[in-house]
Amino acid sequence: MTAHHVDVPSINGNSIPLDLKSGTITVIIGANGSGKSRLGCLIDVALKDCHRIPAQKNLHFNDNTSPINLQAAISELLYGHRRHTSANKISRYGGDQKQMVTQLMSDYDKLLKVLFSEDYEIATKYRSESLVNPNIPAPETVLDKLSFIWEKVLIHRKLSVSSCQVEVSGIDGGEIYSATELSDCPAPYKGVQI
Repeated sequence: MTAHHVDVPSINGNSIPLDLKSGTITVIIGANGSGKSRLGCLIDVALKDCHRIPAQKNLHFNDNTSPINLQAAISELLYGHRRHTSANKISRYGGDQKQMVTQLMSDYDKLLKVLFSEDYEIATKYRSESLVNPNIPAPETVLDKLSFIWEKVLIHRKLSVSSCQVEVSGIDGGEIYSATELSDCPAPYKGVQI
């Protein structure tokens, strides 16, 4: 585990030391308006290997994506641009440091692109290697791991990952719906009284 140090500014001008360790989960709690989101932004910008998942979400999801170069997809997720490789994460928030806390984020599409790009890259490498050695075991991708976790946690829904698209259905094979419907759930609950 790598230790990280962040100096958190305070009202009186002094800084408050905050030590974090990579590979751990840090939970920040506090009242509305107490600065939790601002602290999250400060940590996200200060630490290179940190990725903040903000509460302000843009809930528009695309139905599918296309794989690209994996490093470009990761840069787009972390920094907001494919060719952006510096630790300047402010560009991820539209380049405006004042709006970092309230900027609506749409990381789902970028994350999906990373997952499918990684899957494509591993599948391509596996295909080449299996031509030389047909007994080579199939590698596990992050998408494979996520599908496994999904099936263990959400036992009433089946996740279907196919050609750059994520779909969900009931375990009984009922109606299939896309990721665009995951947040509002109109399809799986049609006719169900809540």
